Amino acid sequence: MEHTVILDHVTKQYKKCTAVNDVTTRITGPMIYGLIGKNGAGKTTLLKMIGGLASPTSGTVTVGTKKTVGVLIENPGLFTHLDARDNLLIKMKMTGLDDENEAERLLGKVGLANVGKKKAGAFSLGMKQRLGIALALIGDPDLILLDEPVNGLDPEGIVFIRDFLKELRSEGKTIIVSSHLLGELSKVSDRYGFLDNGRLIKELGASELNHEDSSVFSLSVDMIAPAFDRLSANGYRVSLEGNLILIREGEQRASQALAAVLSDGVVVKEFKKFEVGLEEFFLSGGASNDR
Repeated sequence: MEHTVILDHVTKQYKKCTAVNDVTTRITGPMIYGLIGKNGAGKTTLLKMIGGLASPTSGTVTVGTKKTVGVLIENPGLFTHLDARDNLLIKMKMTGLDDENEAERLLGKVGLANVGKKKAGAFSLGMKQRLGIALALIGDPDLILLDEPVNGLDPEGIVFIRDFLKELRSEGKTIIVSSHLLGELSKVSDRYGFLDNGRLIKELGASELNHEDSSVFSLSVDMIAPAFDRLSANGYRVSLEGNLILIREGEQRASQALAAVLSDGVVVKEFKKFEVGLEEFFLSGGASNDR
């Protein structure tokens, strides 16, 4: 069964701040969709609108699922004076469910079957995240929204979340998971959306991500302005950083850029290649928006 989220020119404005800016995309599952962006990029606001927790200022959000949407955004919202089982039972009753066996099943599913009467307030961060995910799974949702679920977790907690996302996908669910850590999401996601200053600047499938060239070449010259203008006018992806020209191209194109500068009689002081993280590459304008 396919579960589809359609965003059509979605914008969210808070007074003078535009948190989400004209986002259009279609997410069709079952799949894991990784929403990548720096802190403040608009990830949480976008997830809230998909989950029905906020309304867009303009544009439309369409969620095509016959079941409830599971949501874990910002924090699990636990009753800290209650144990894990009672937290689940309270939310279940609020949603019209009253099944103690289901509560036990969900606790077992997220690895909290043996926590007993321990109060949620005494849980580790990883345990709180697991309980939050169990709460999001009440009602067996087709679509699950998780906001930074691995943030602050230890390696064991990160591995658990990673494996659990794969398990949910194998059950036919669609998971939209946000993070500022592309390296972690690259281990599980089928598709990626890169959000920067509220805009969806690029989307890639998993195979496409592996083929993106994240190399950057730095160029130091004696006449920086004419060299930069020449490269920019000829379509090279360049930017200025201090006294350096950064060339965000593959090796062949970068070599051509160097030859173009030399042909103009510009003295090249240094030309070298270095690798950047994929997050930095995409979110600093290294990749064009060719969705």
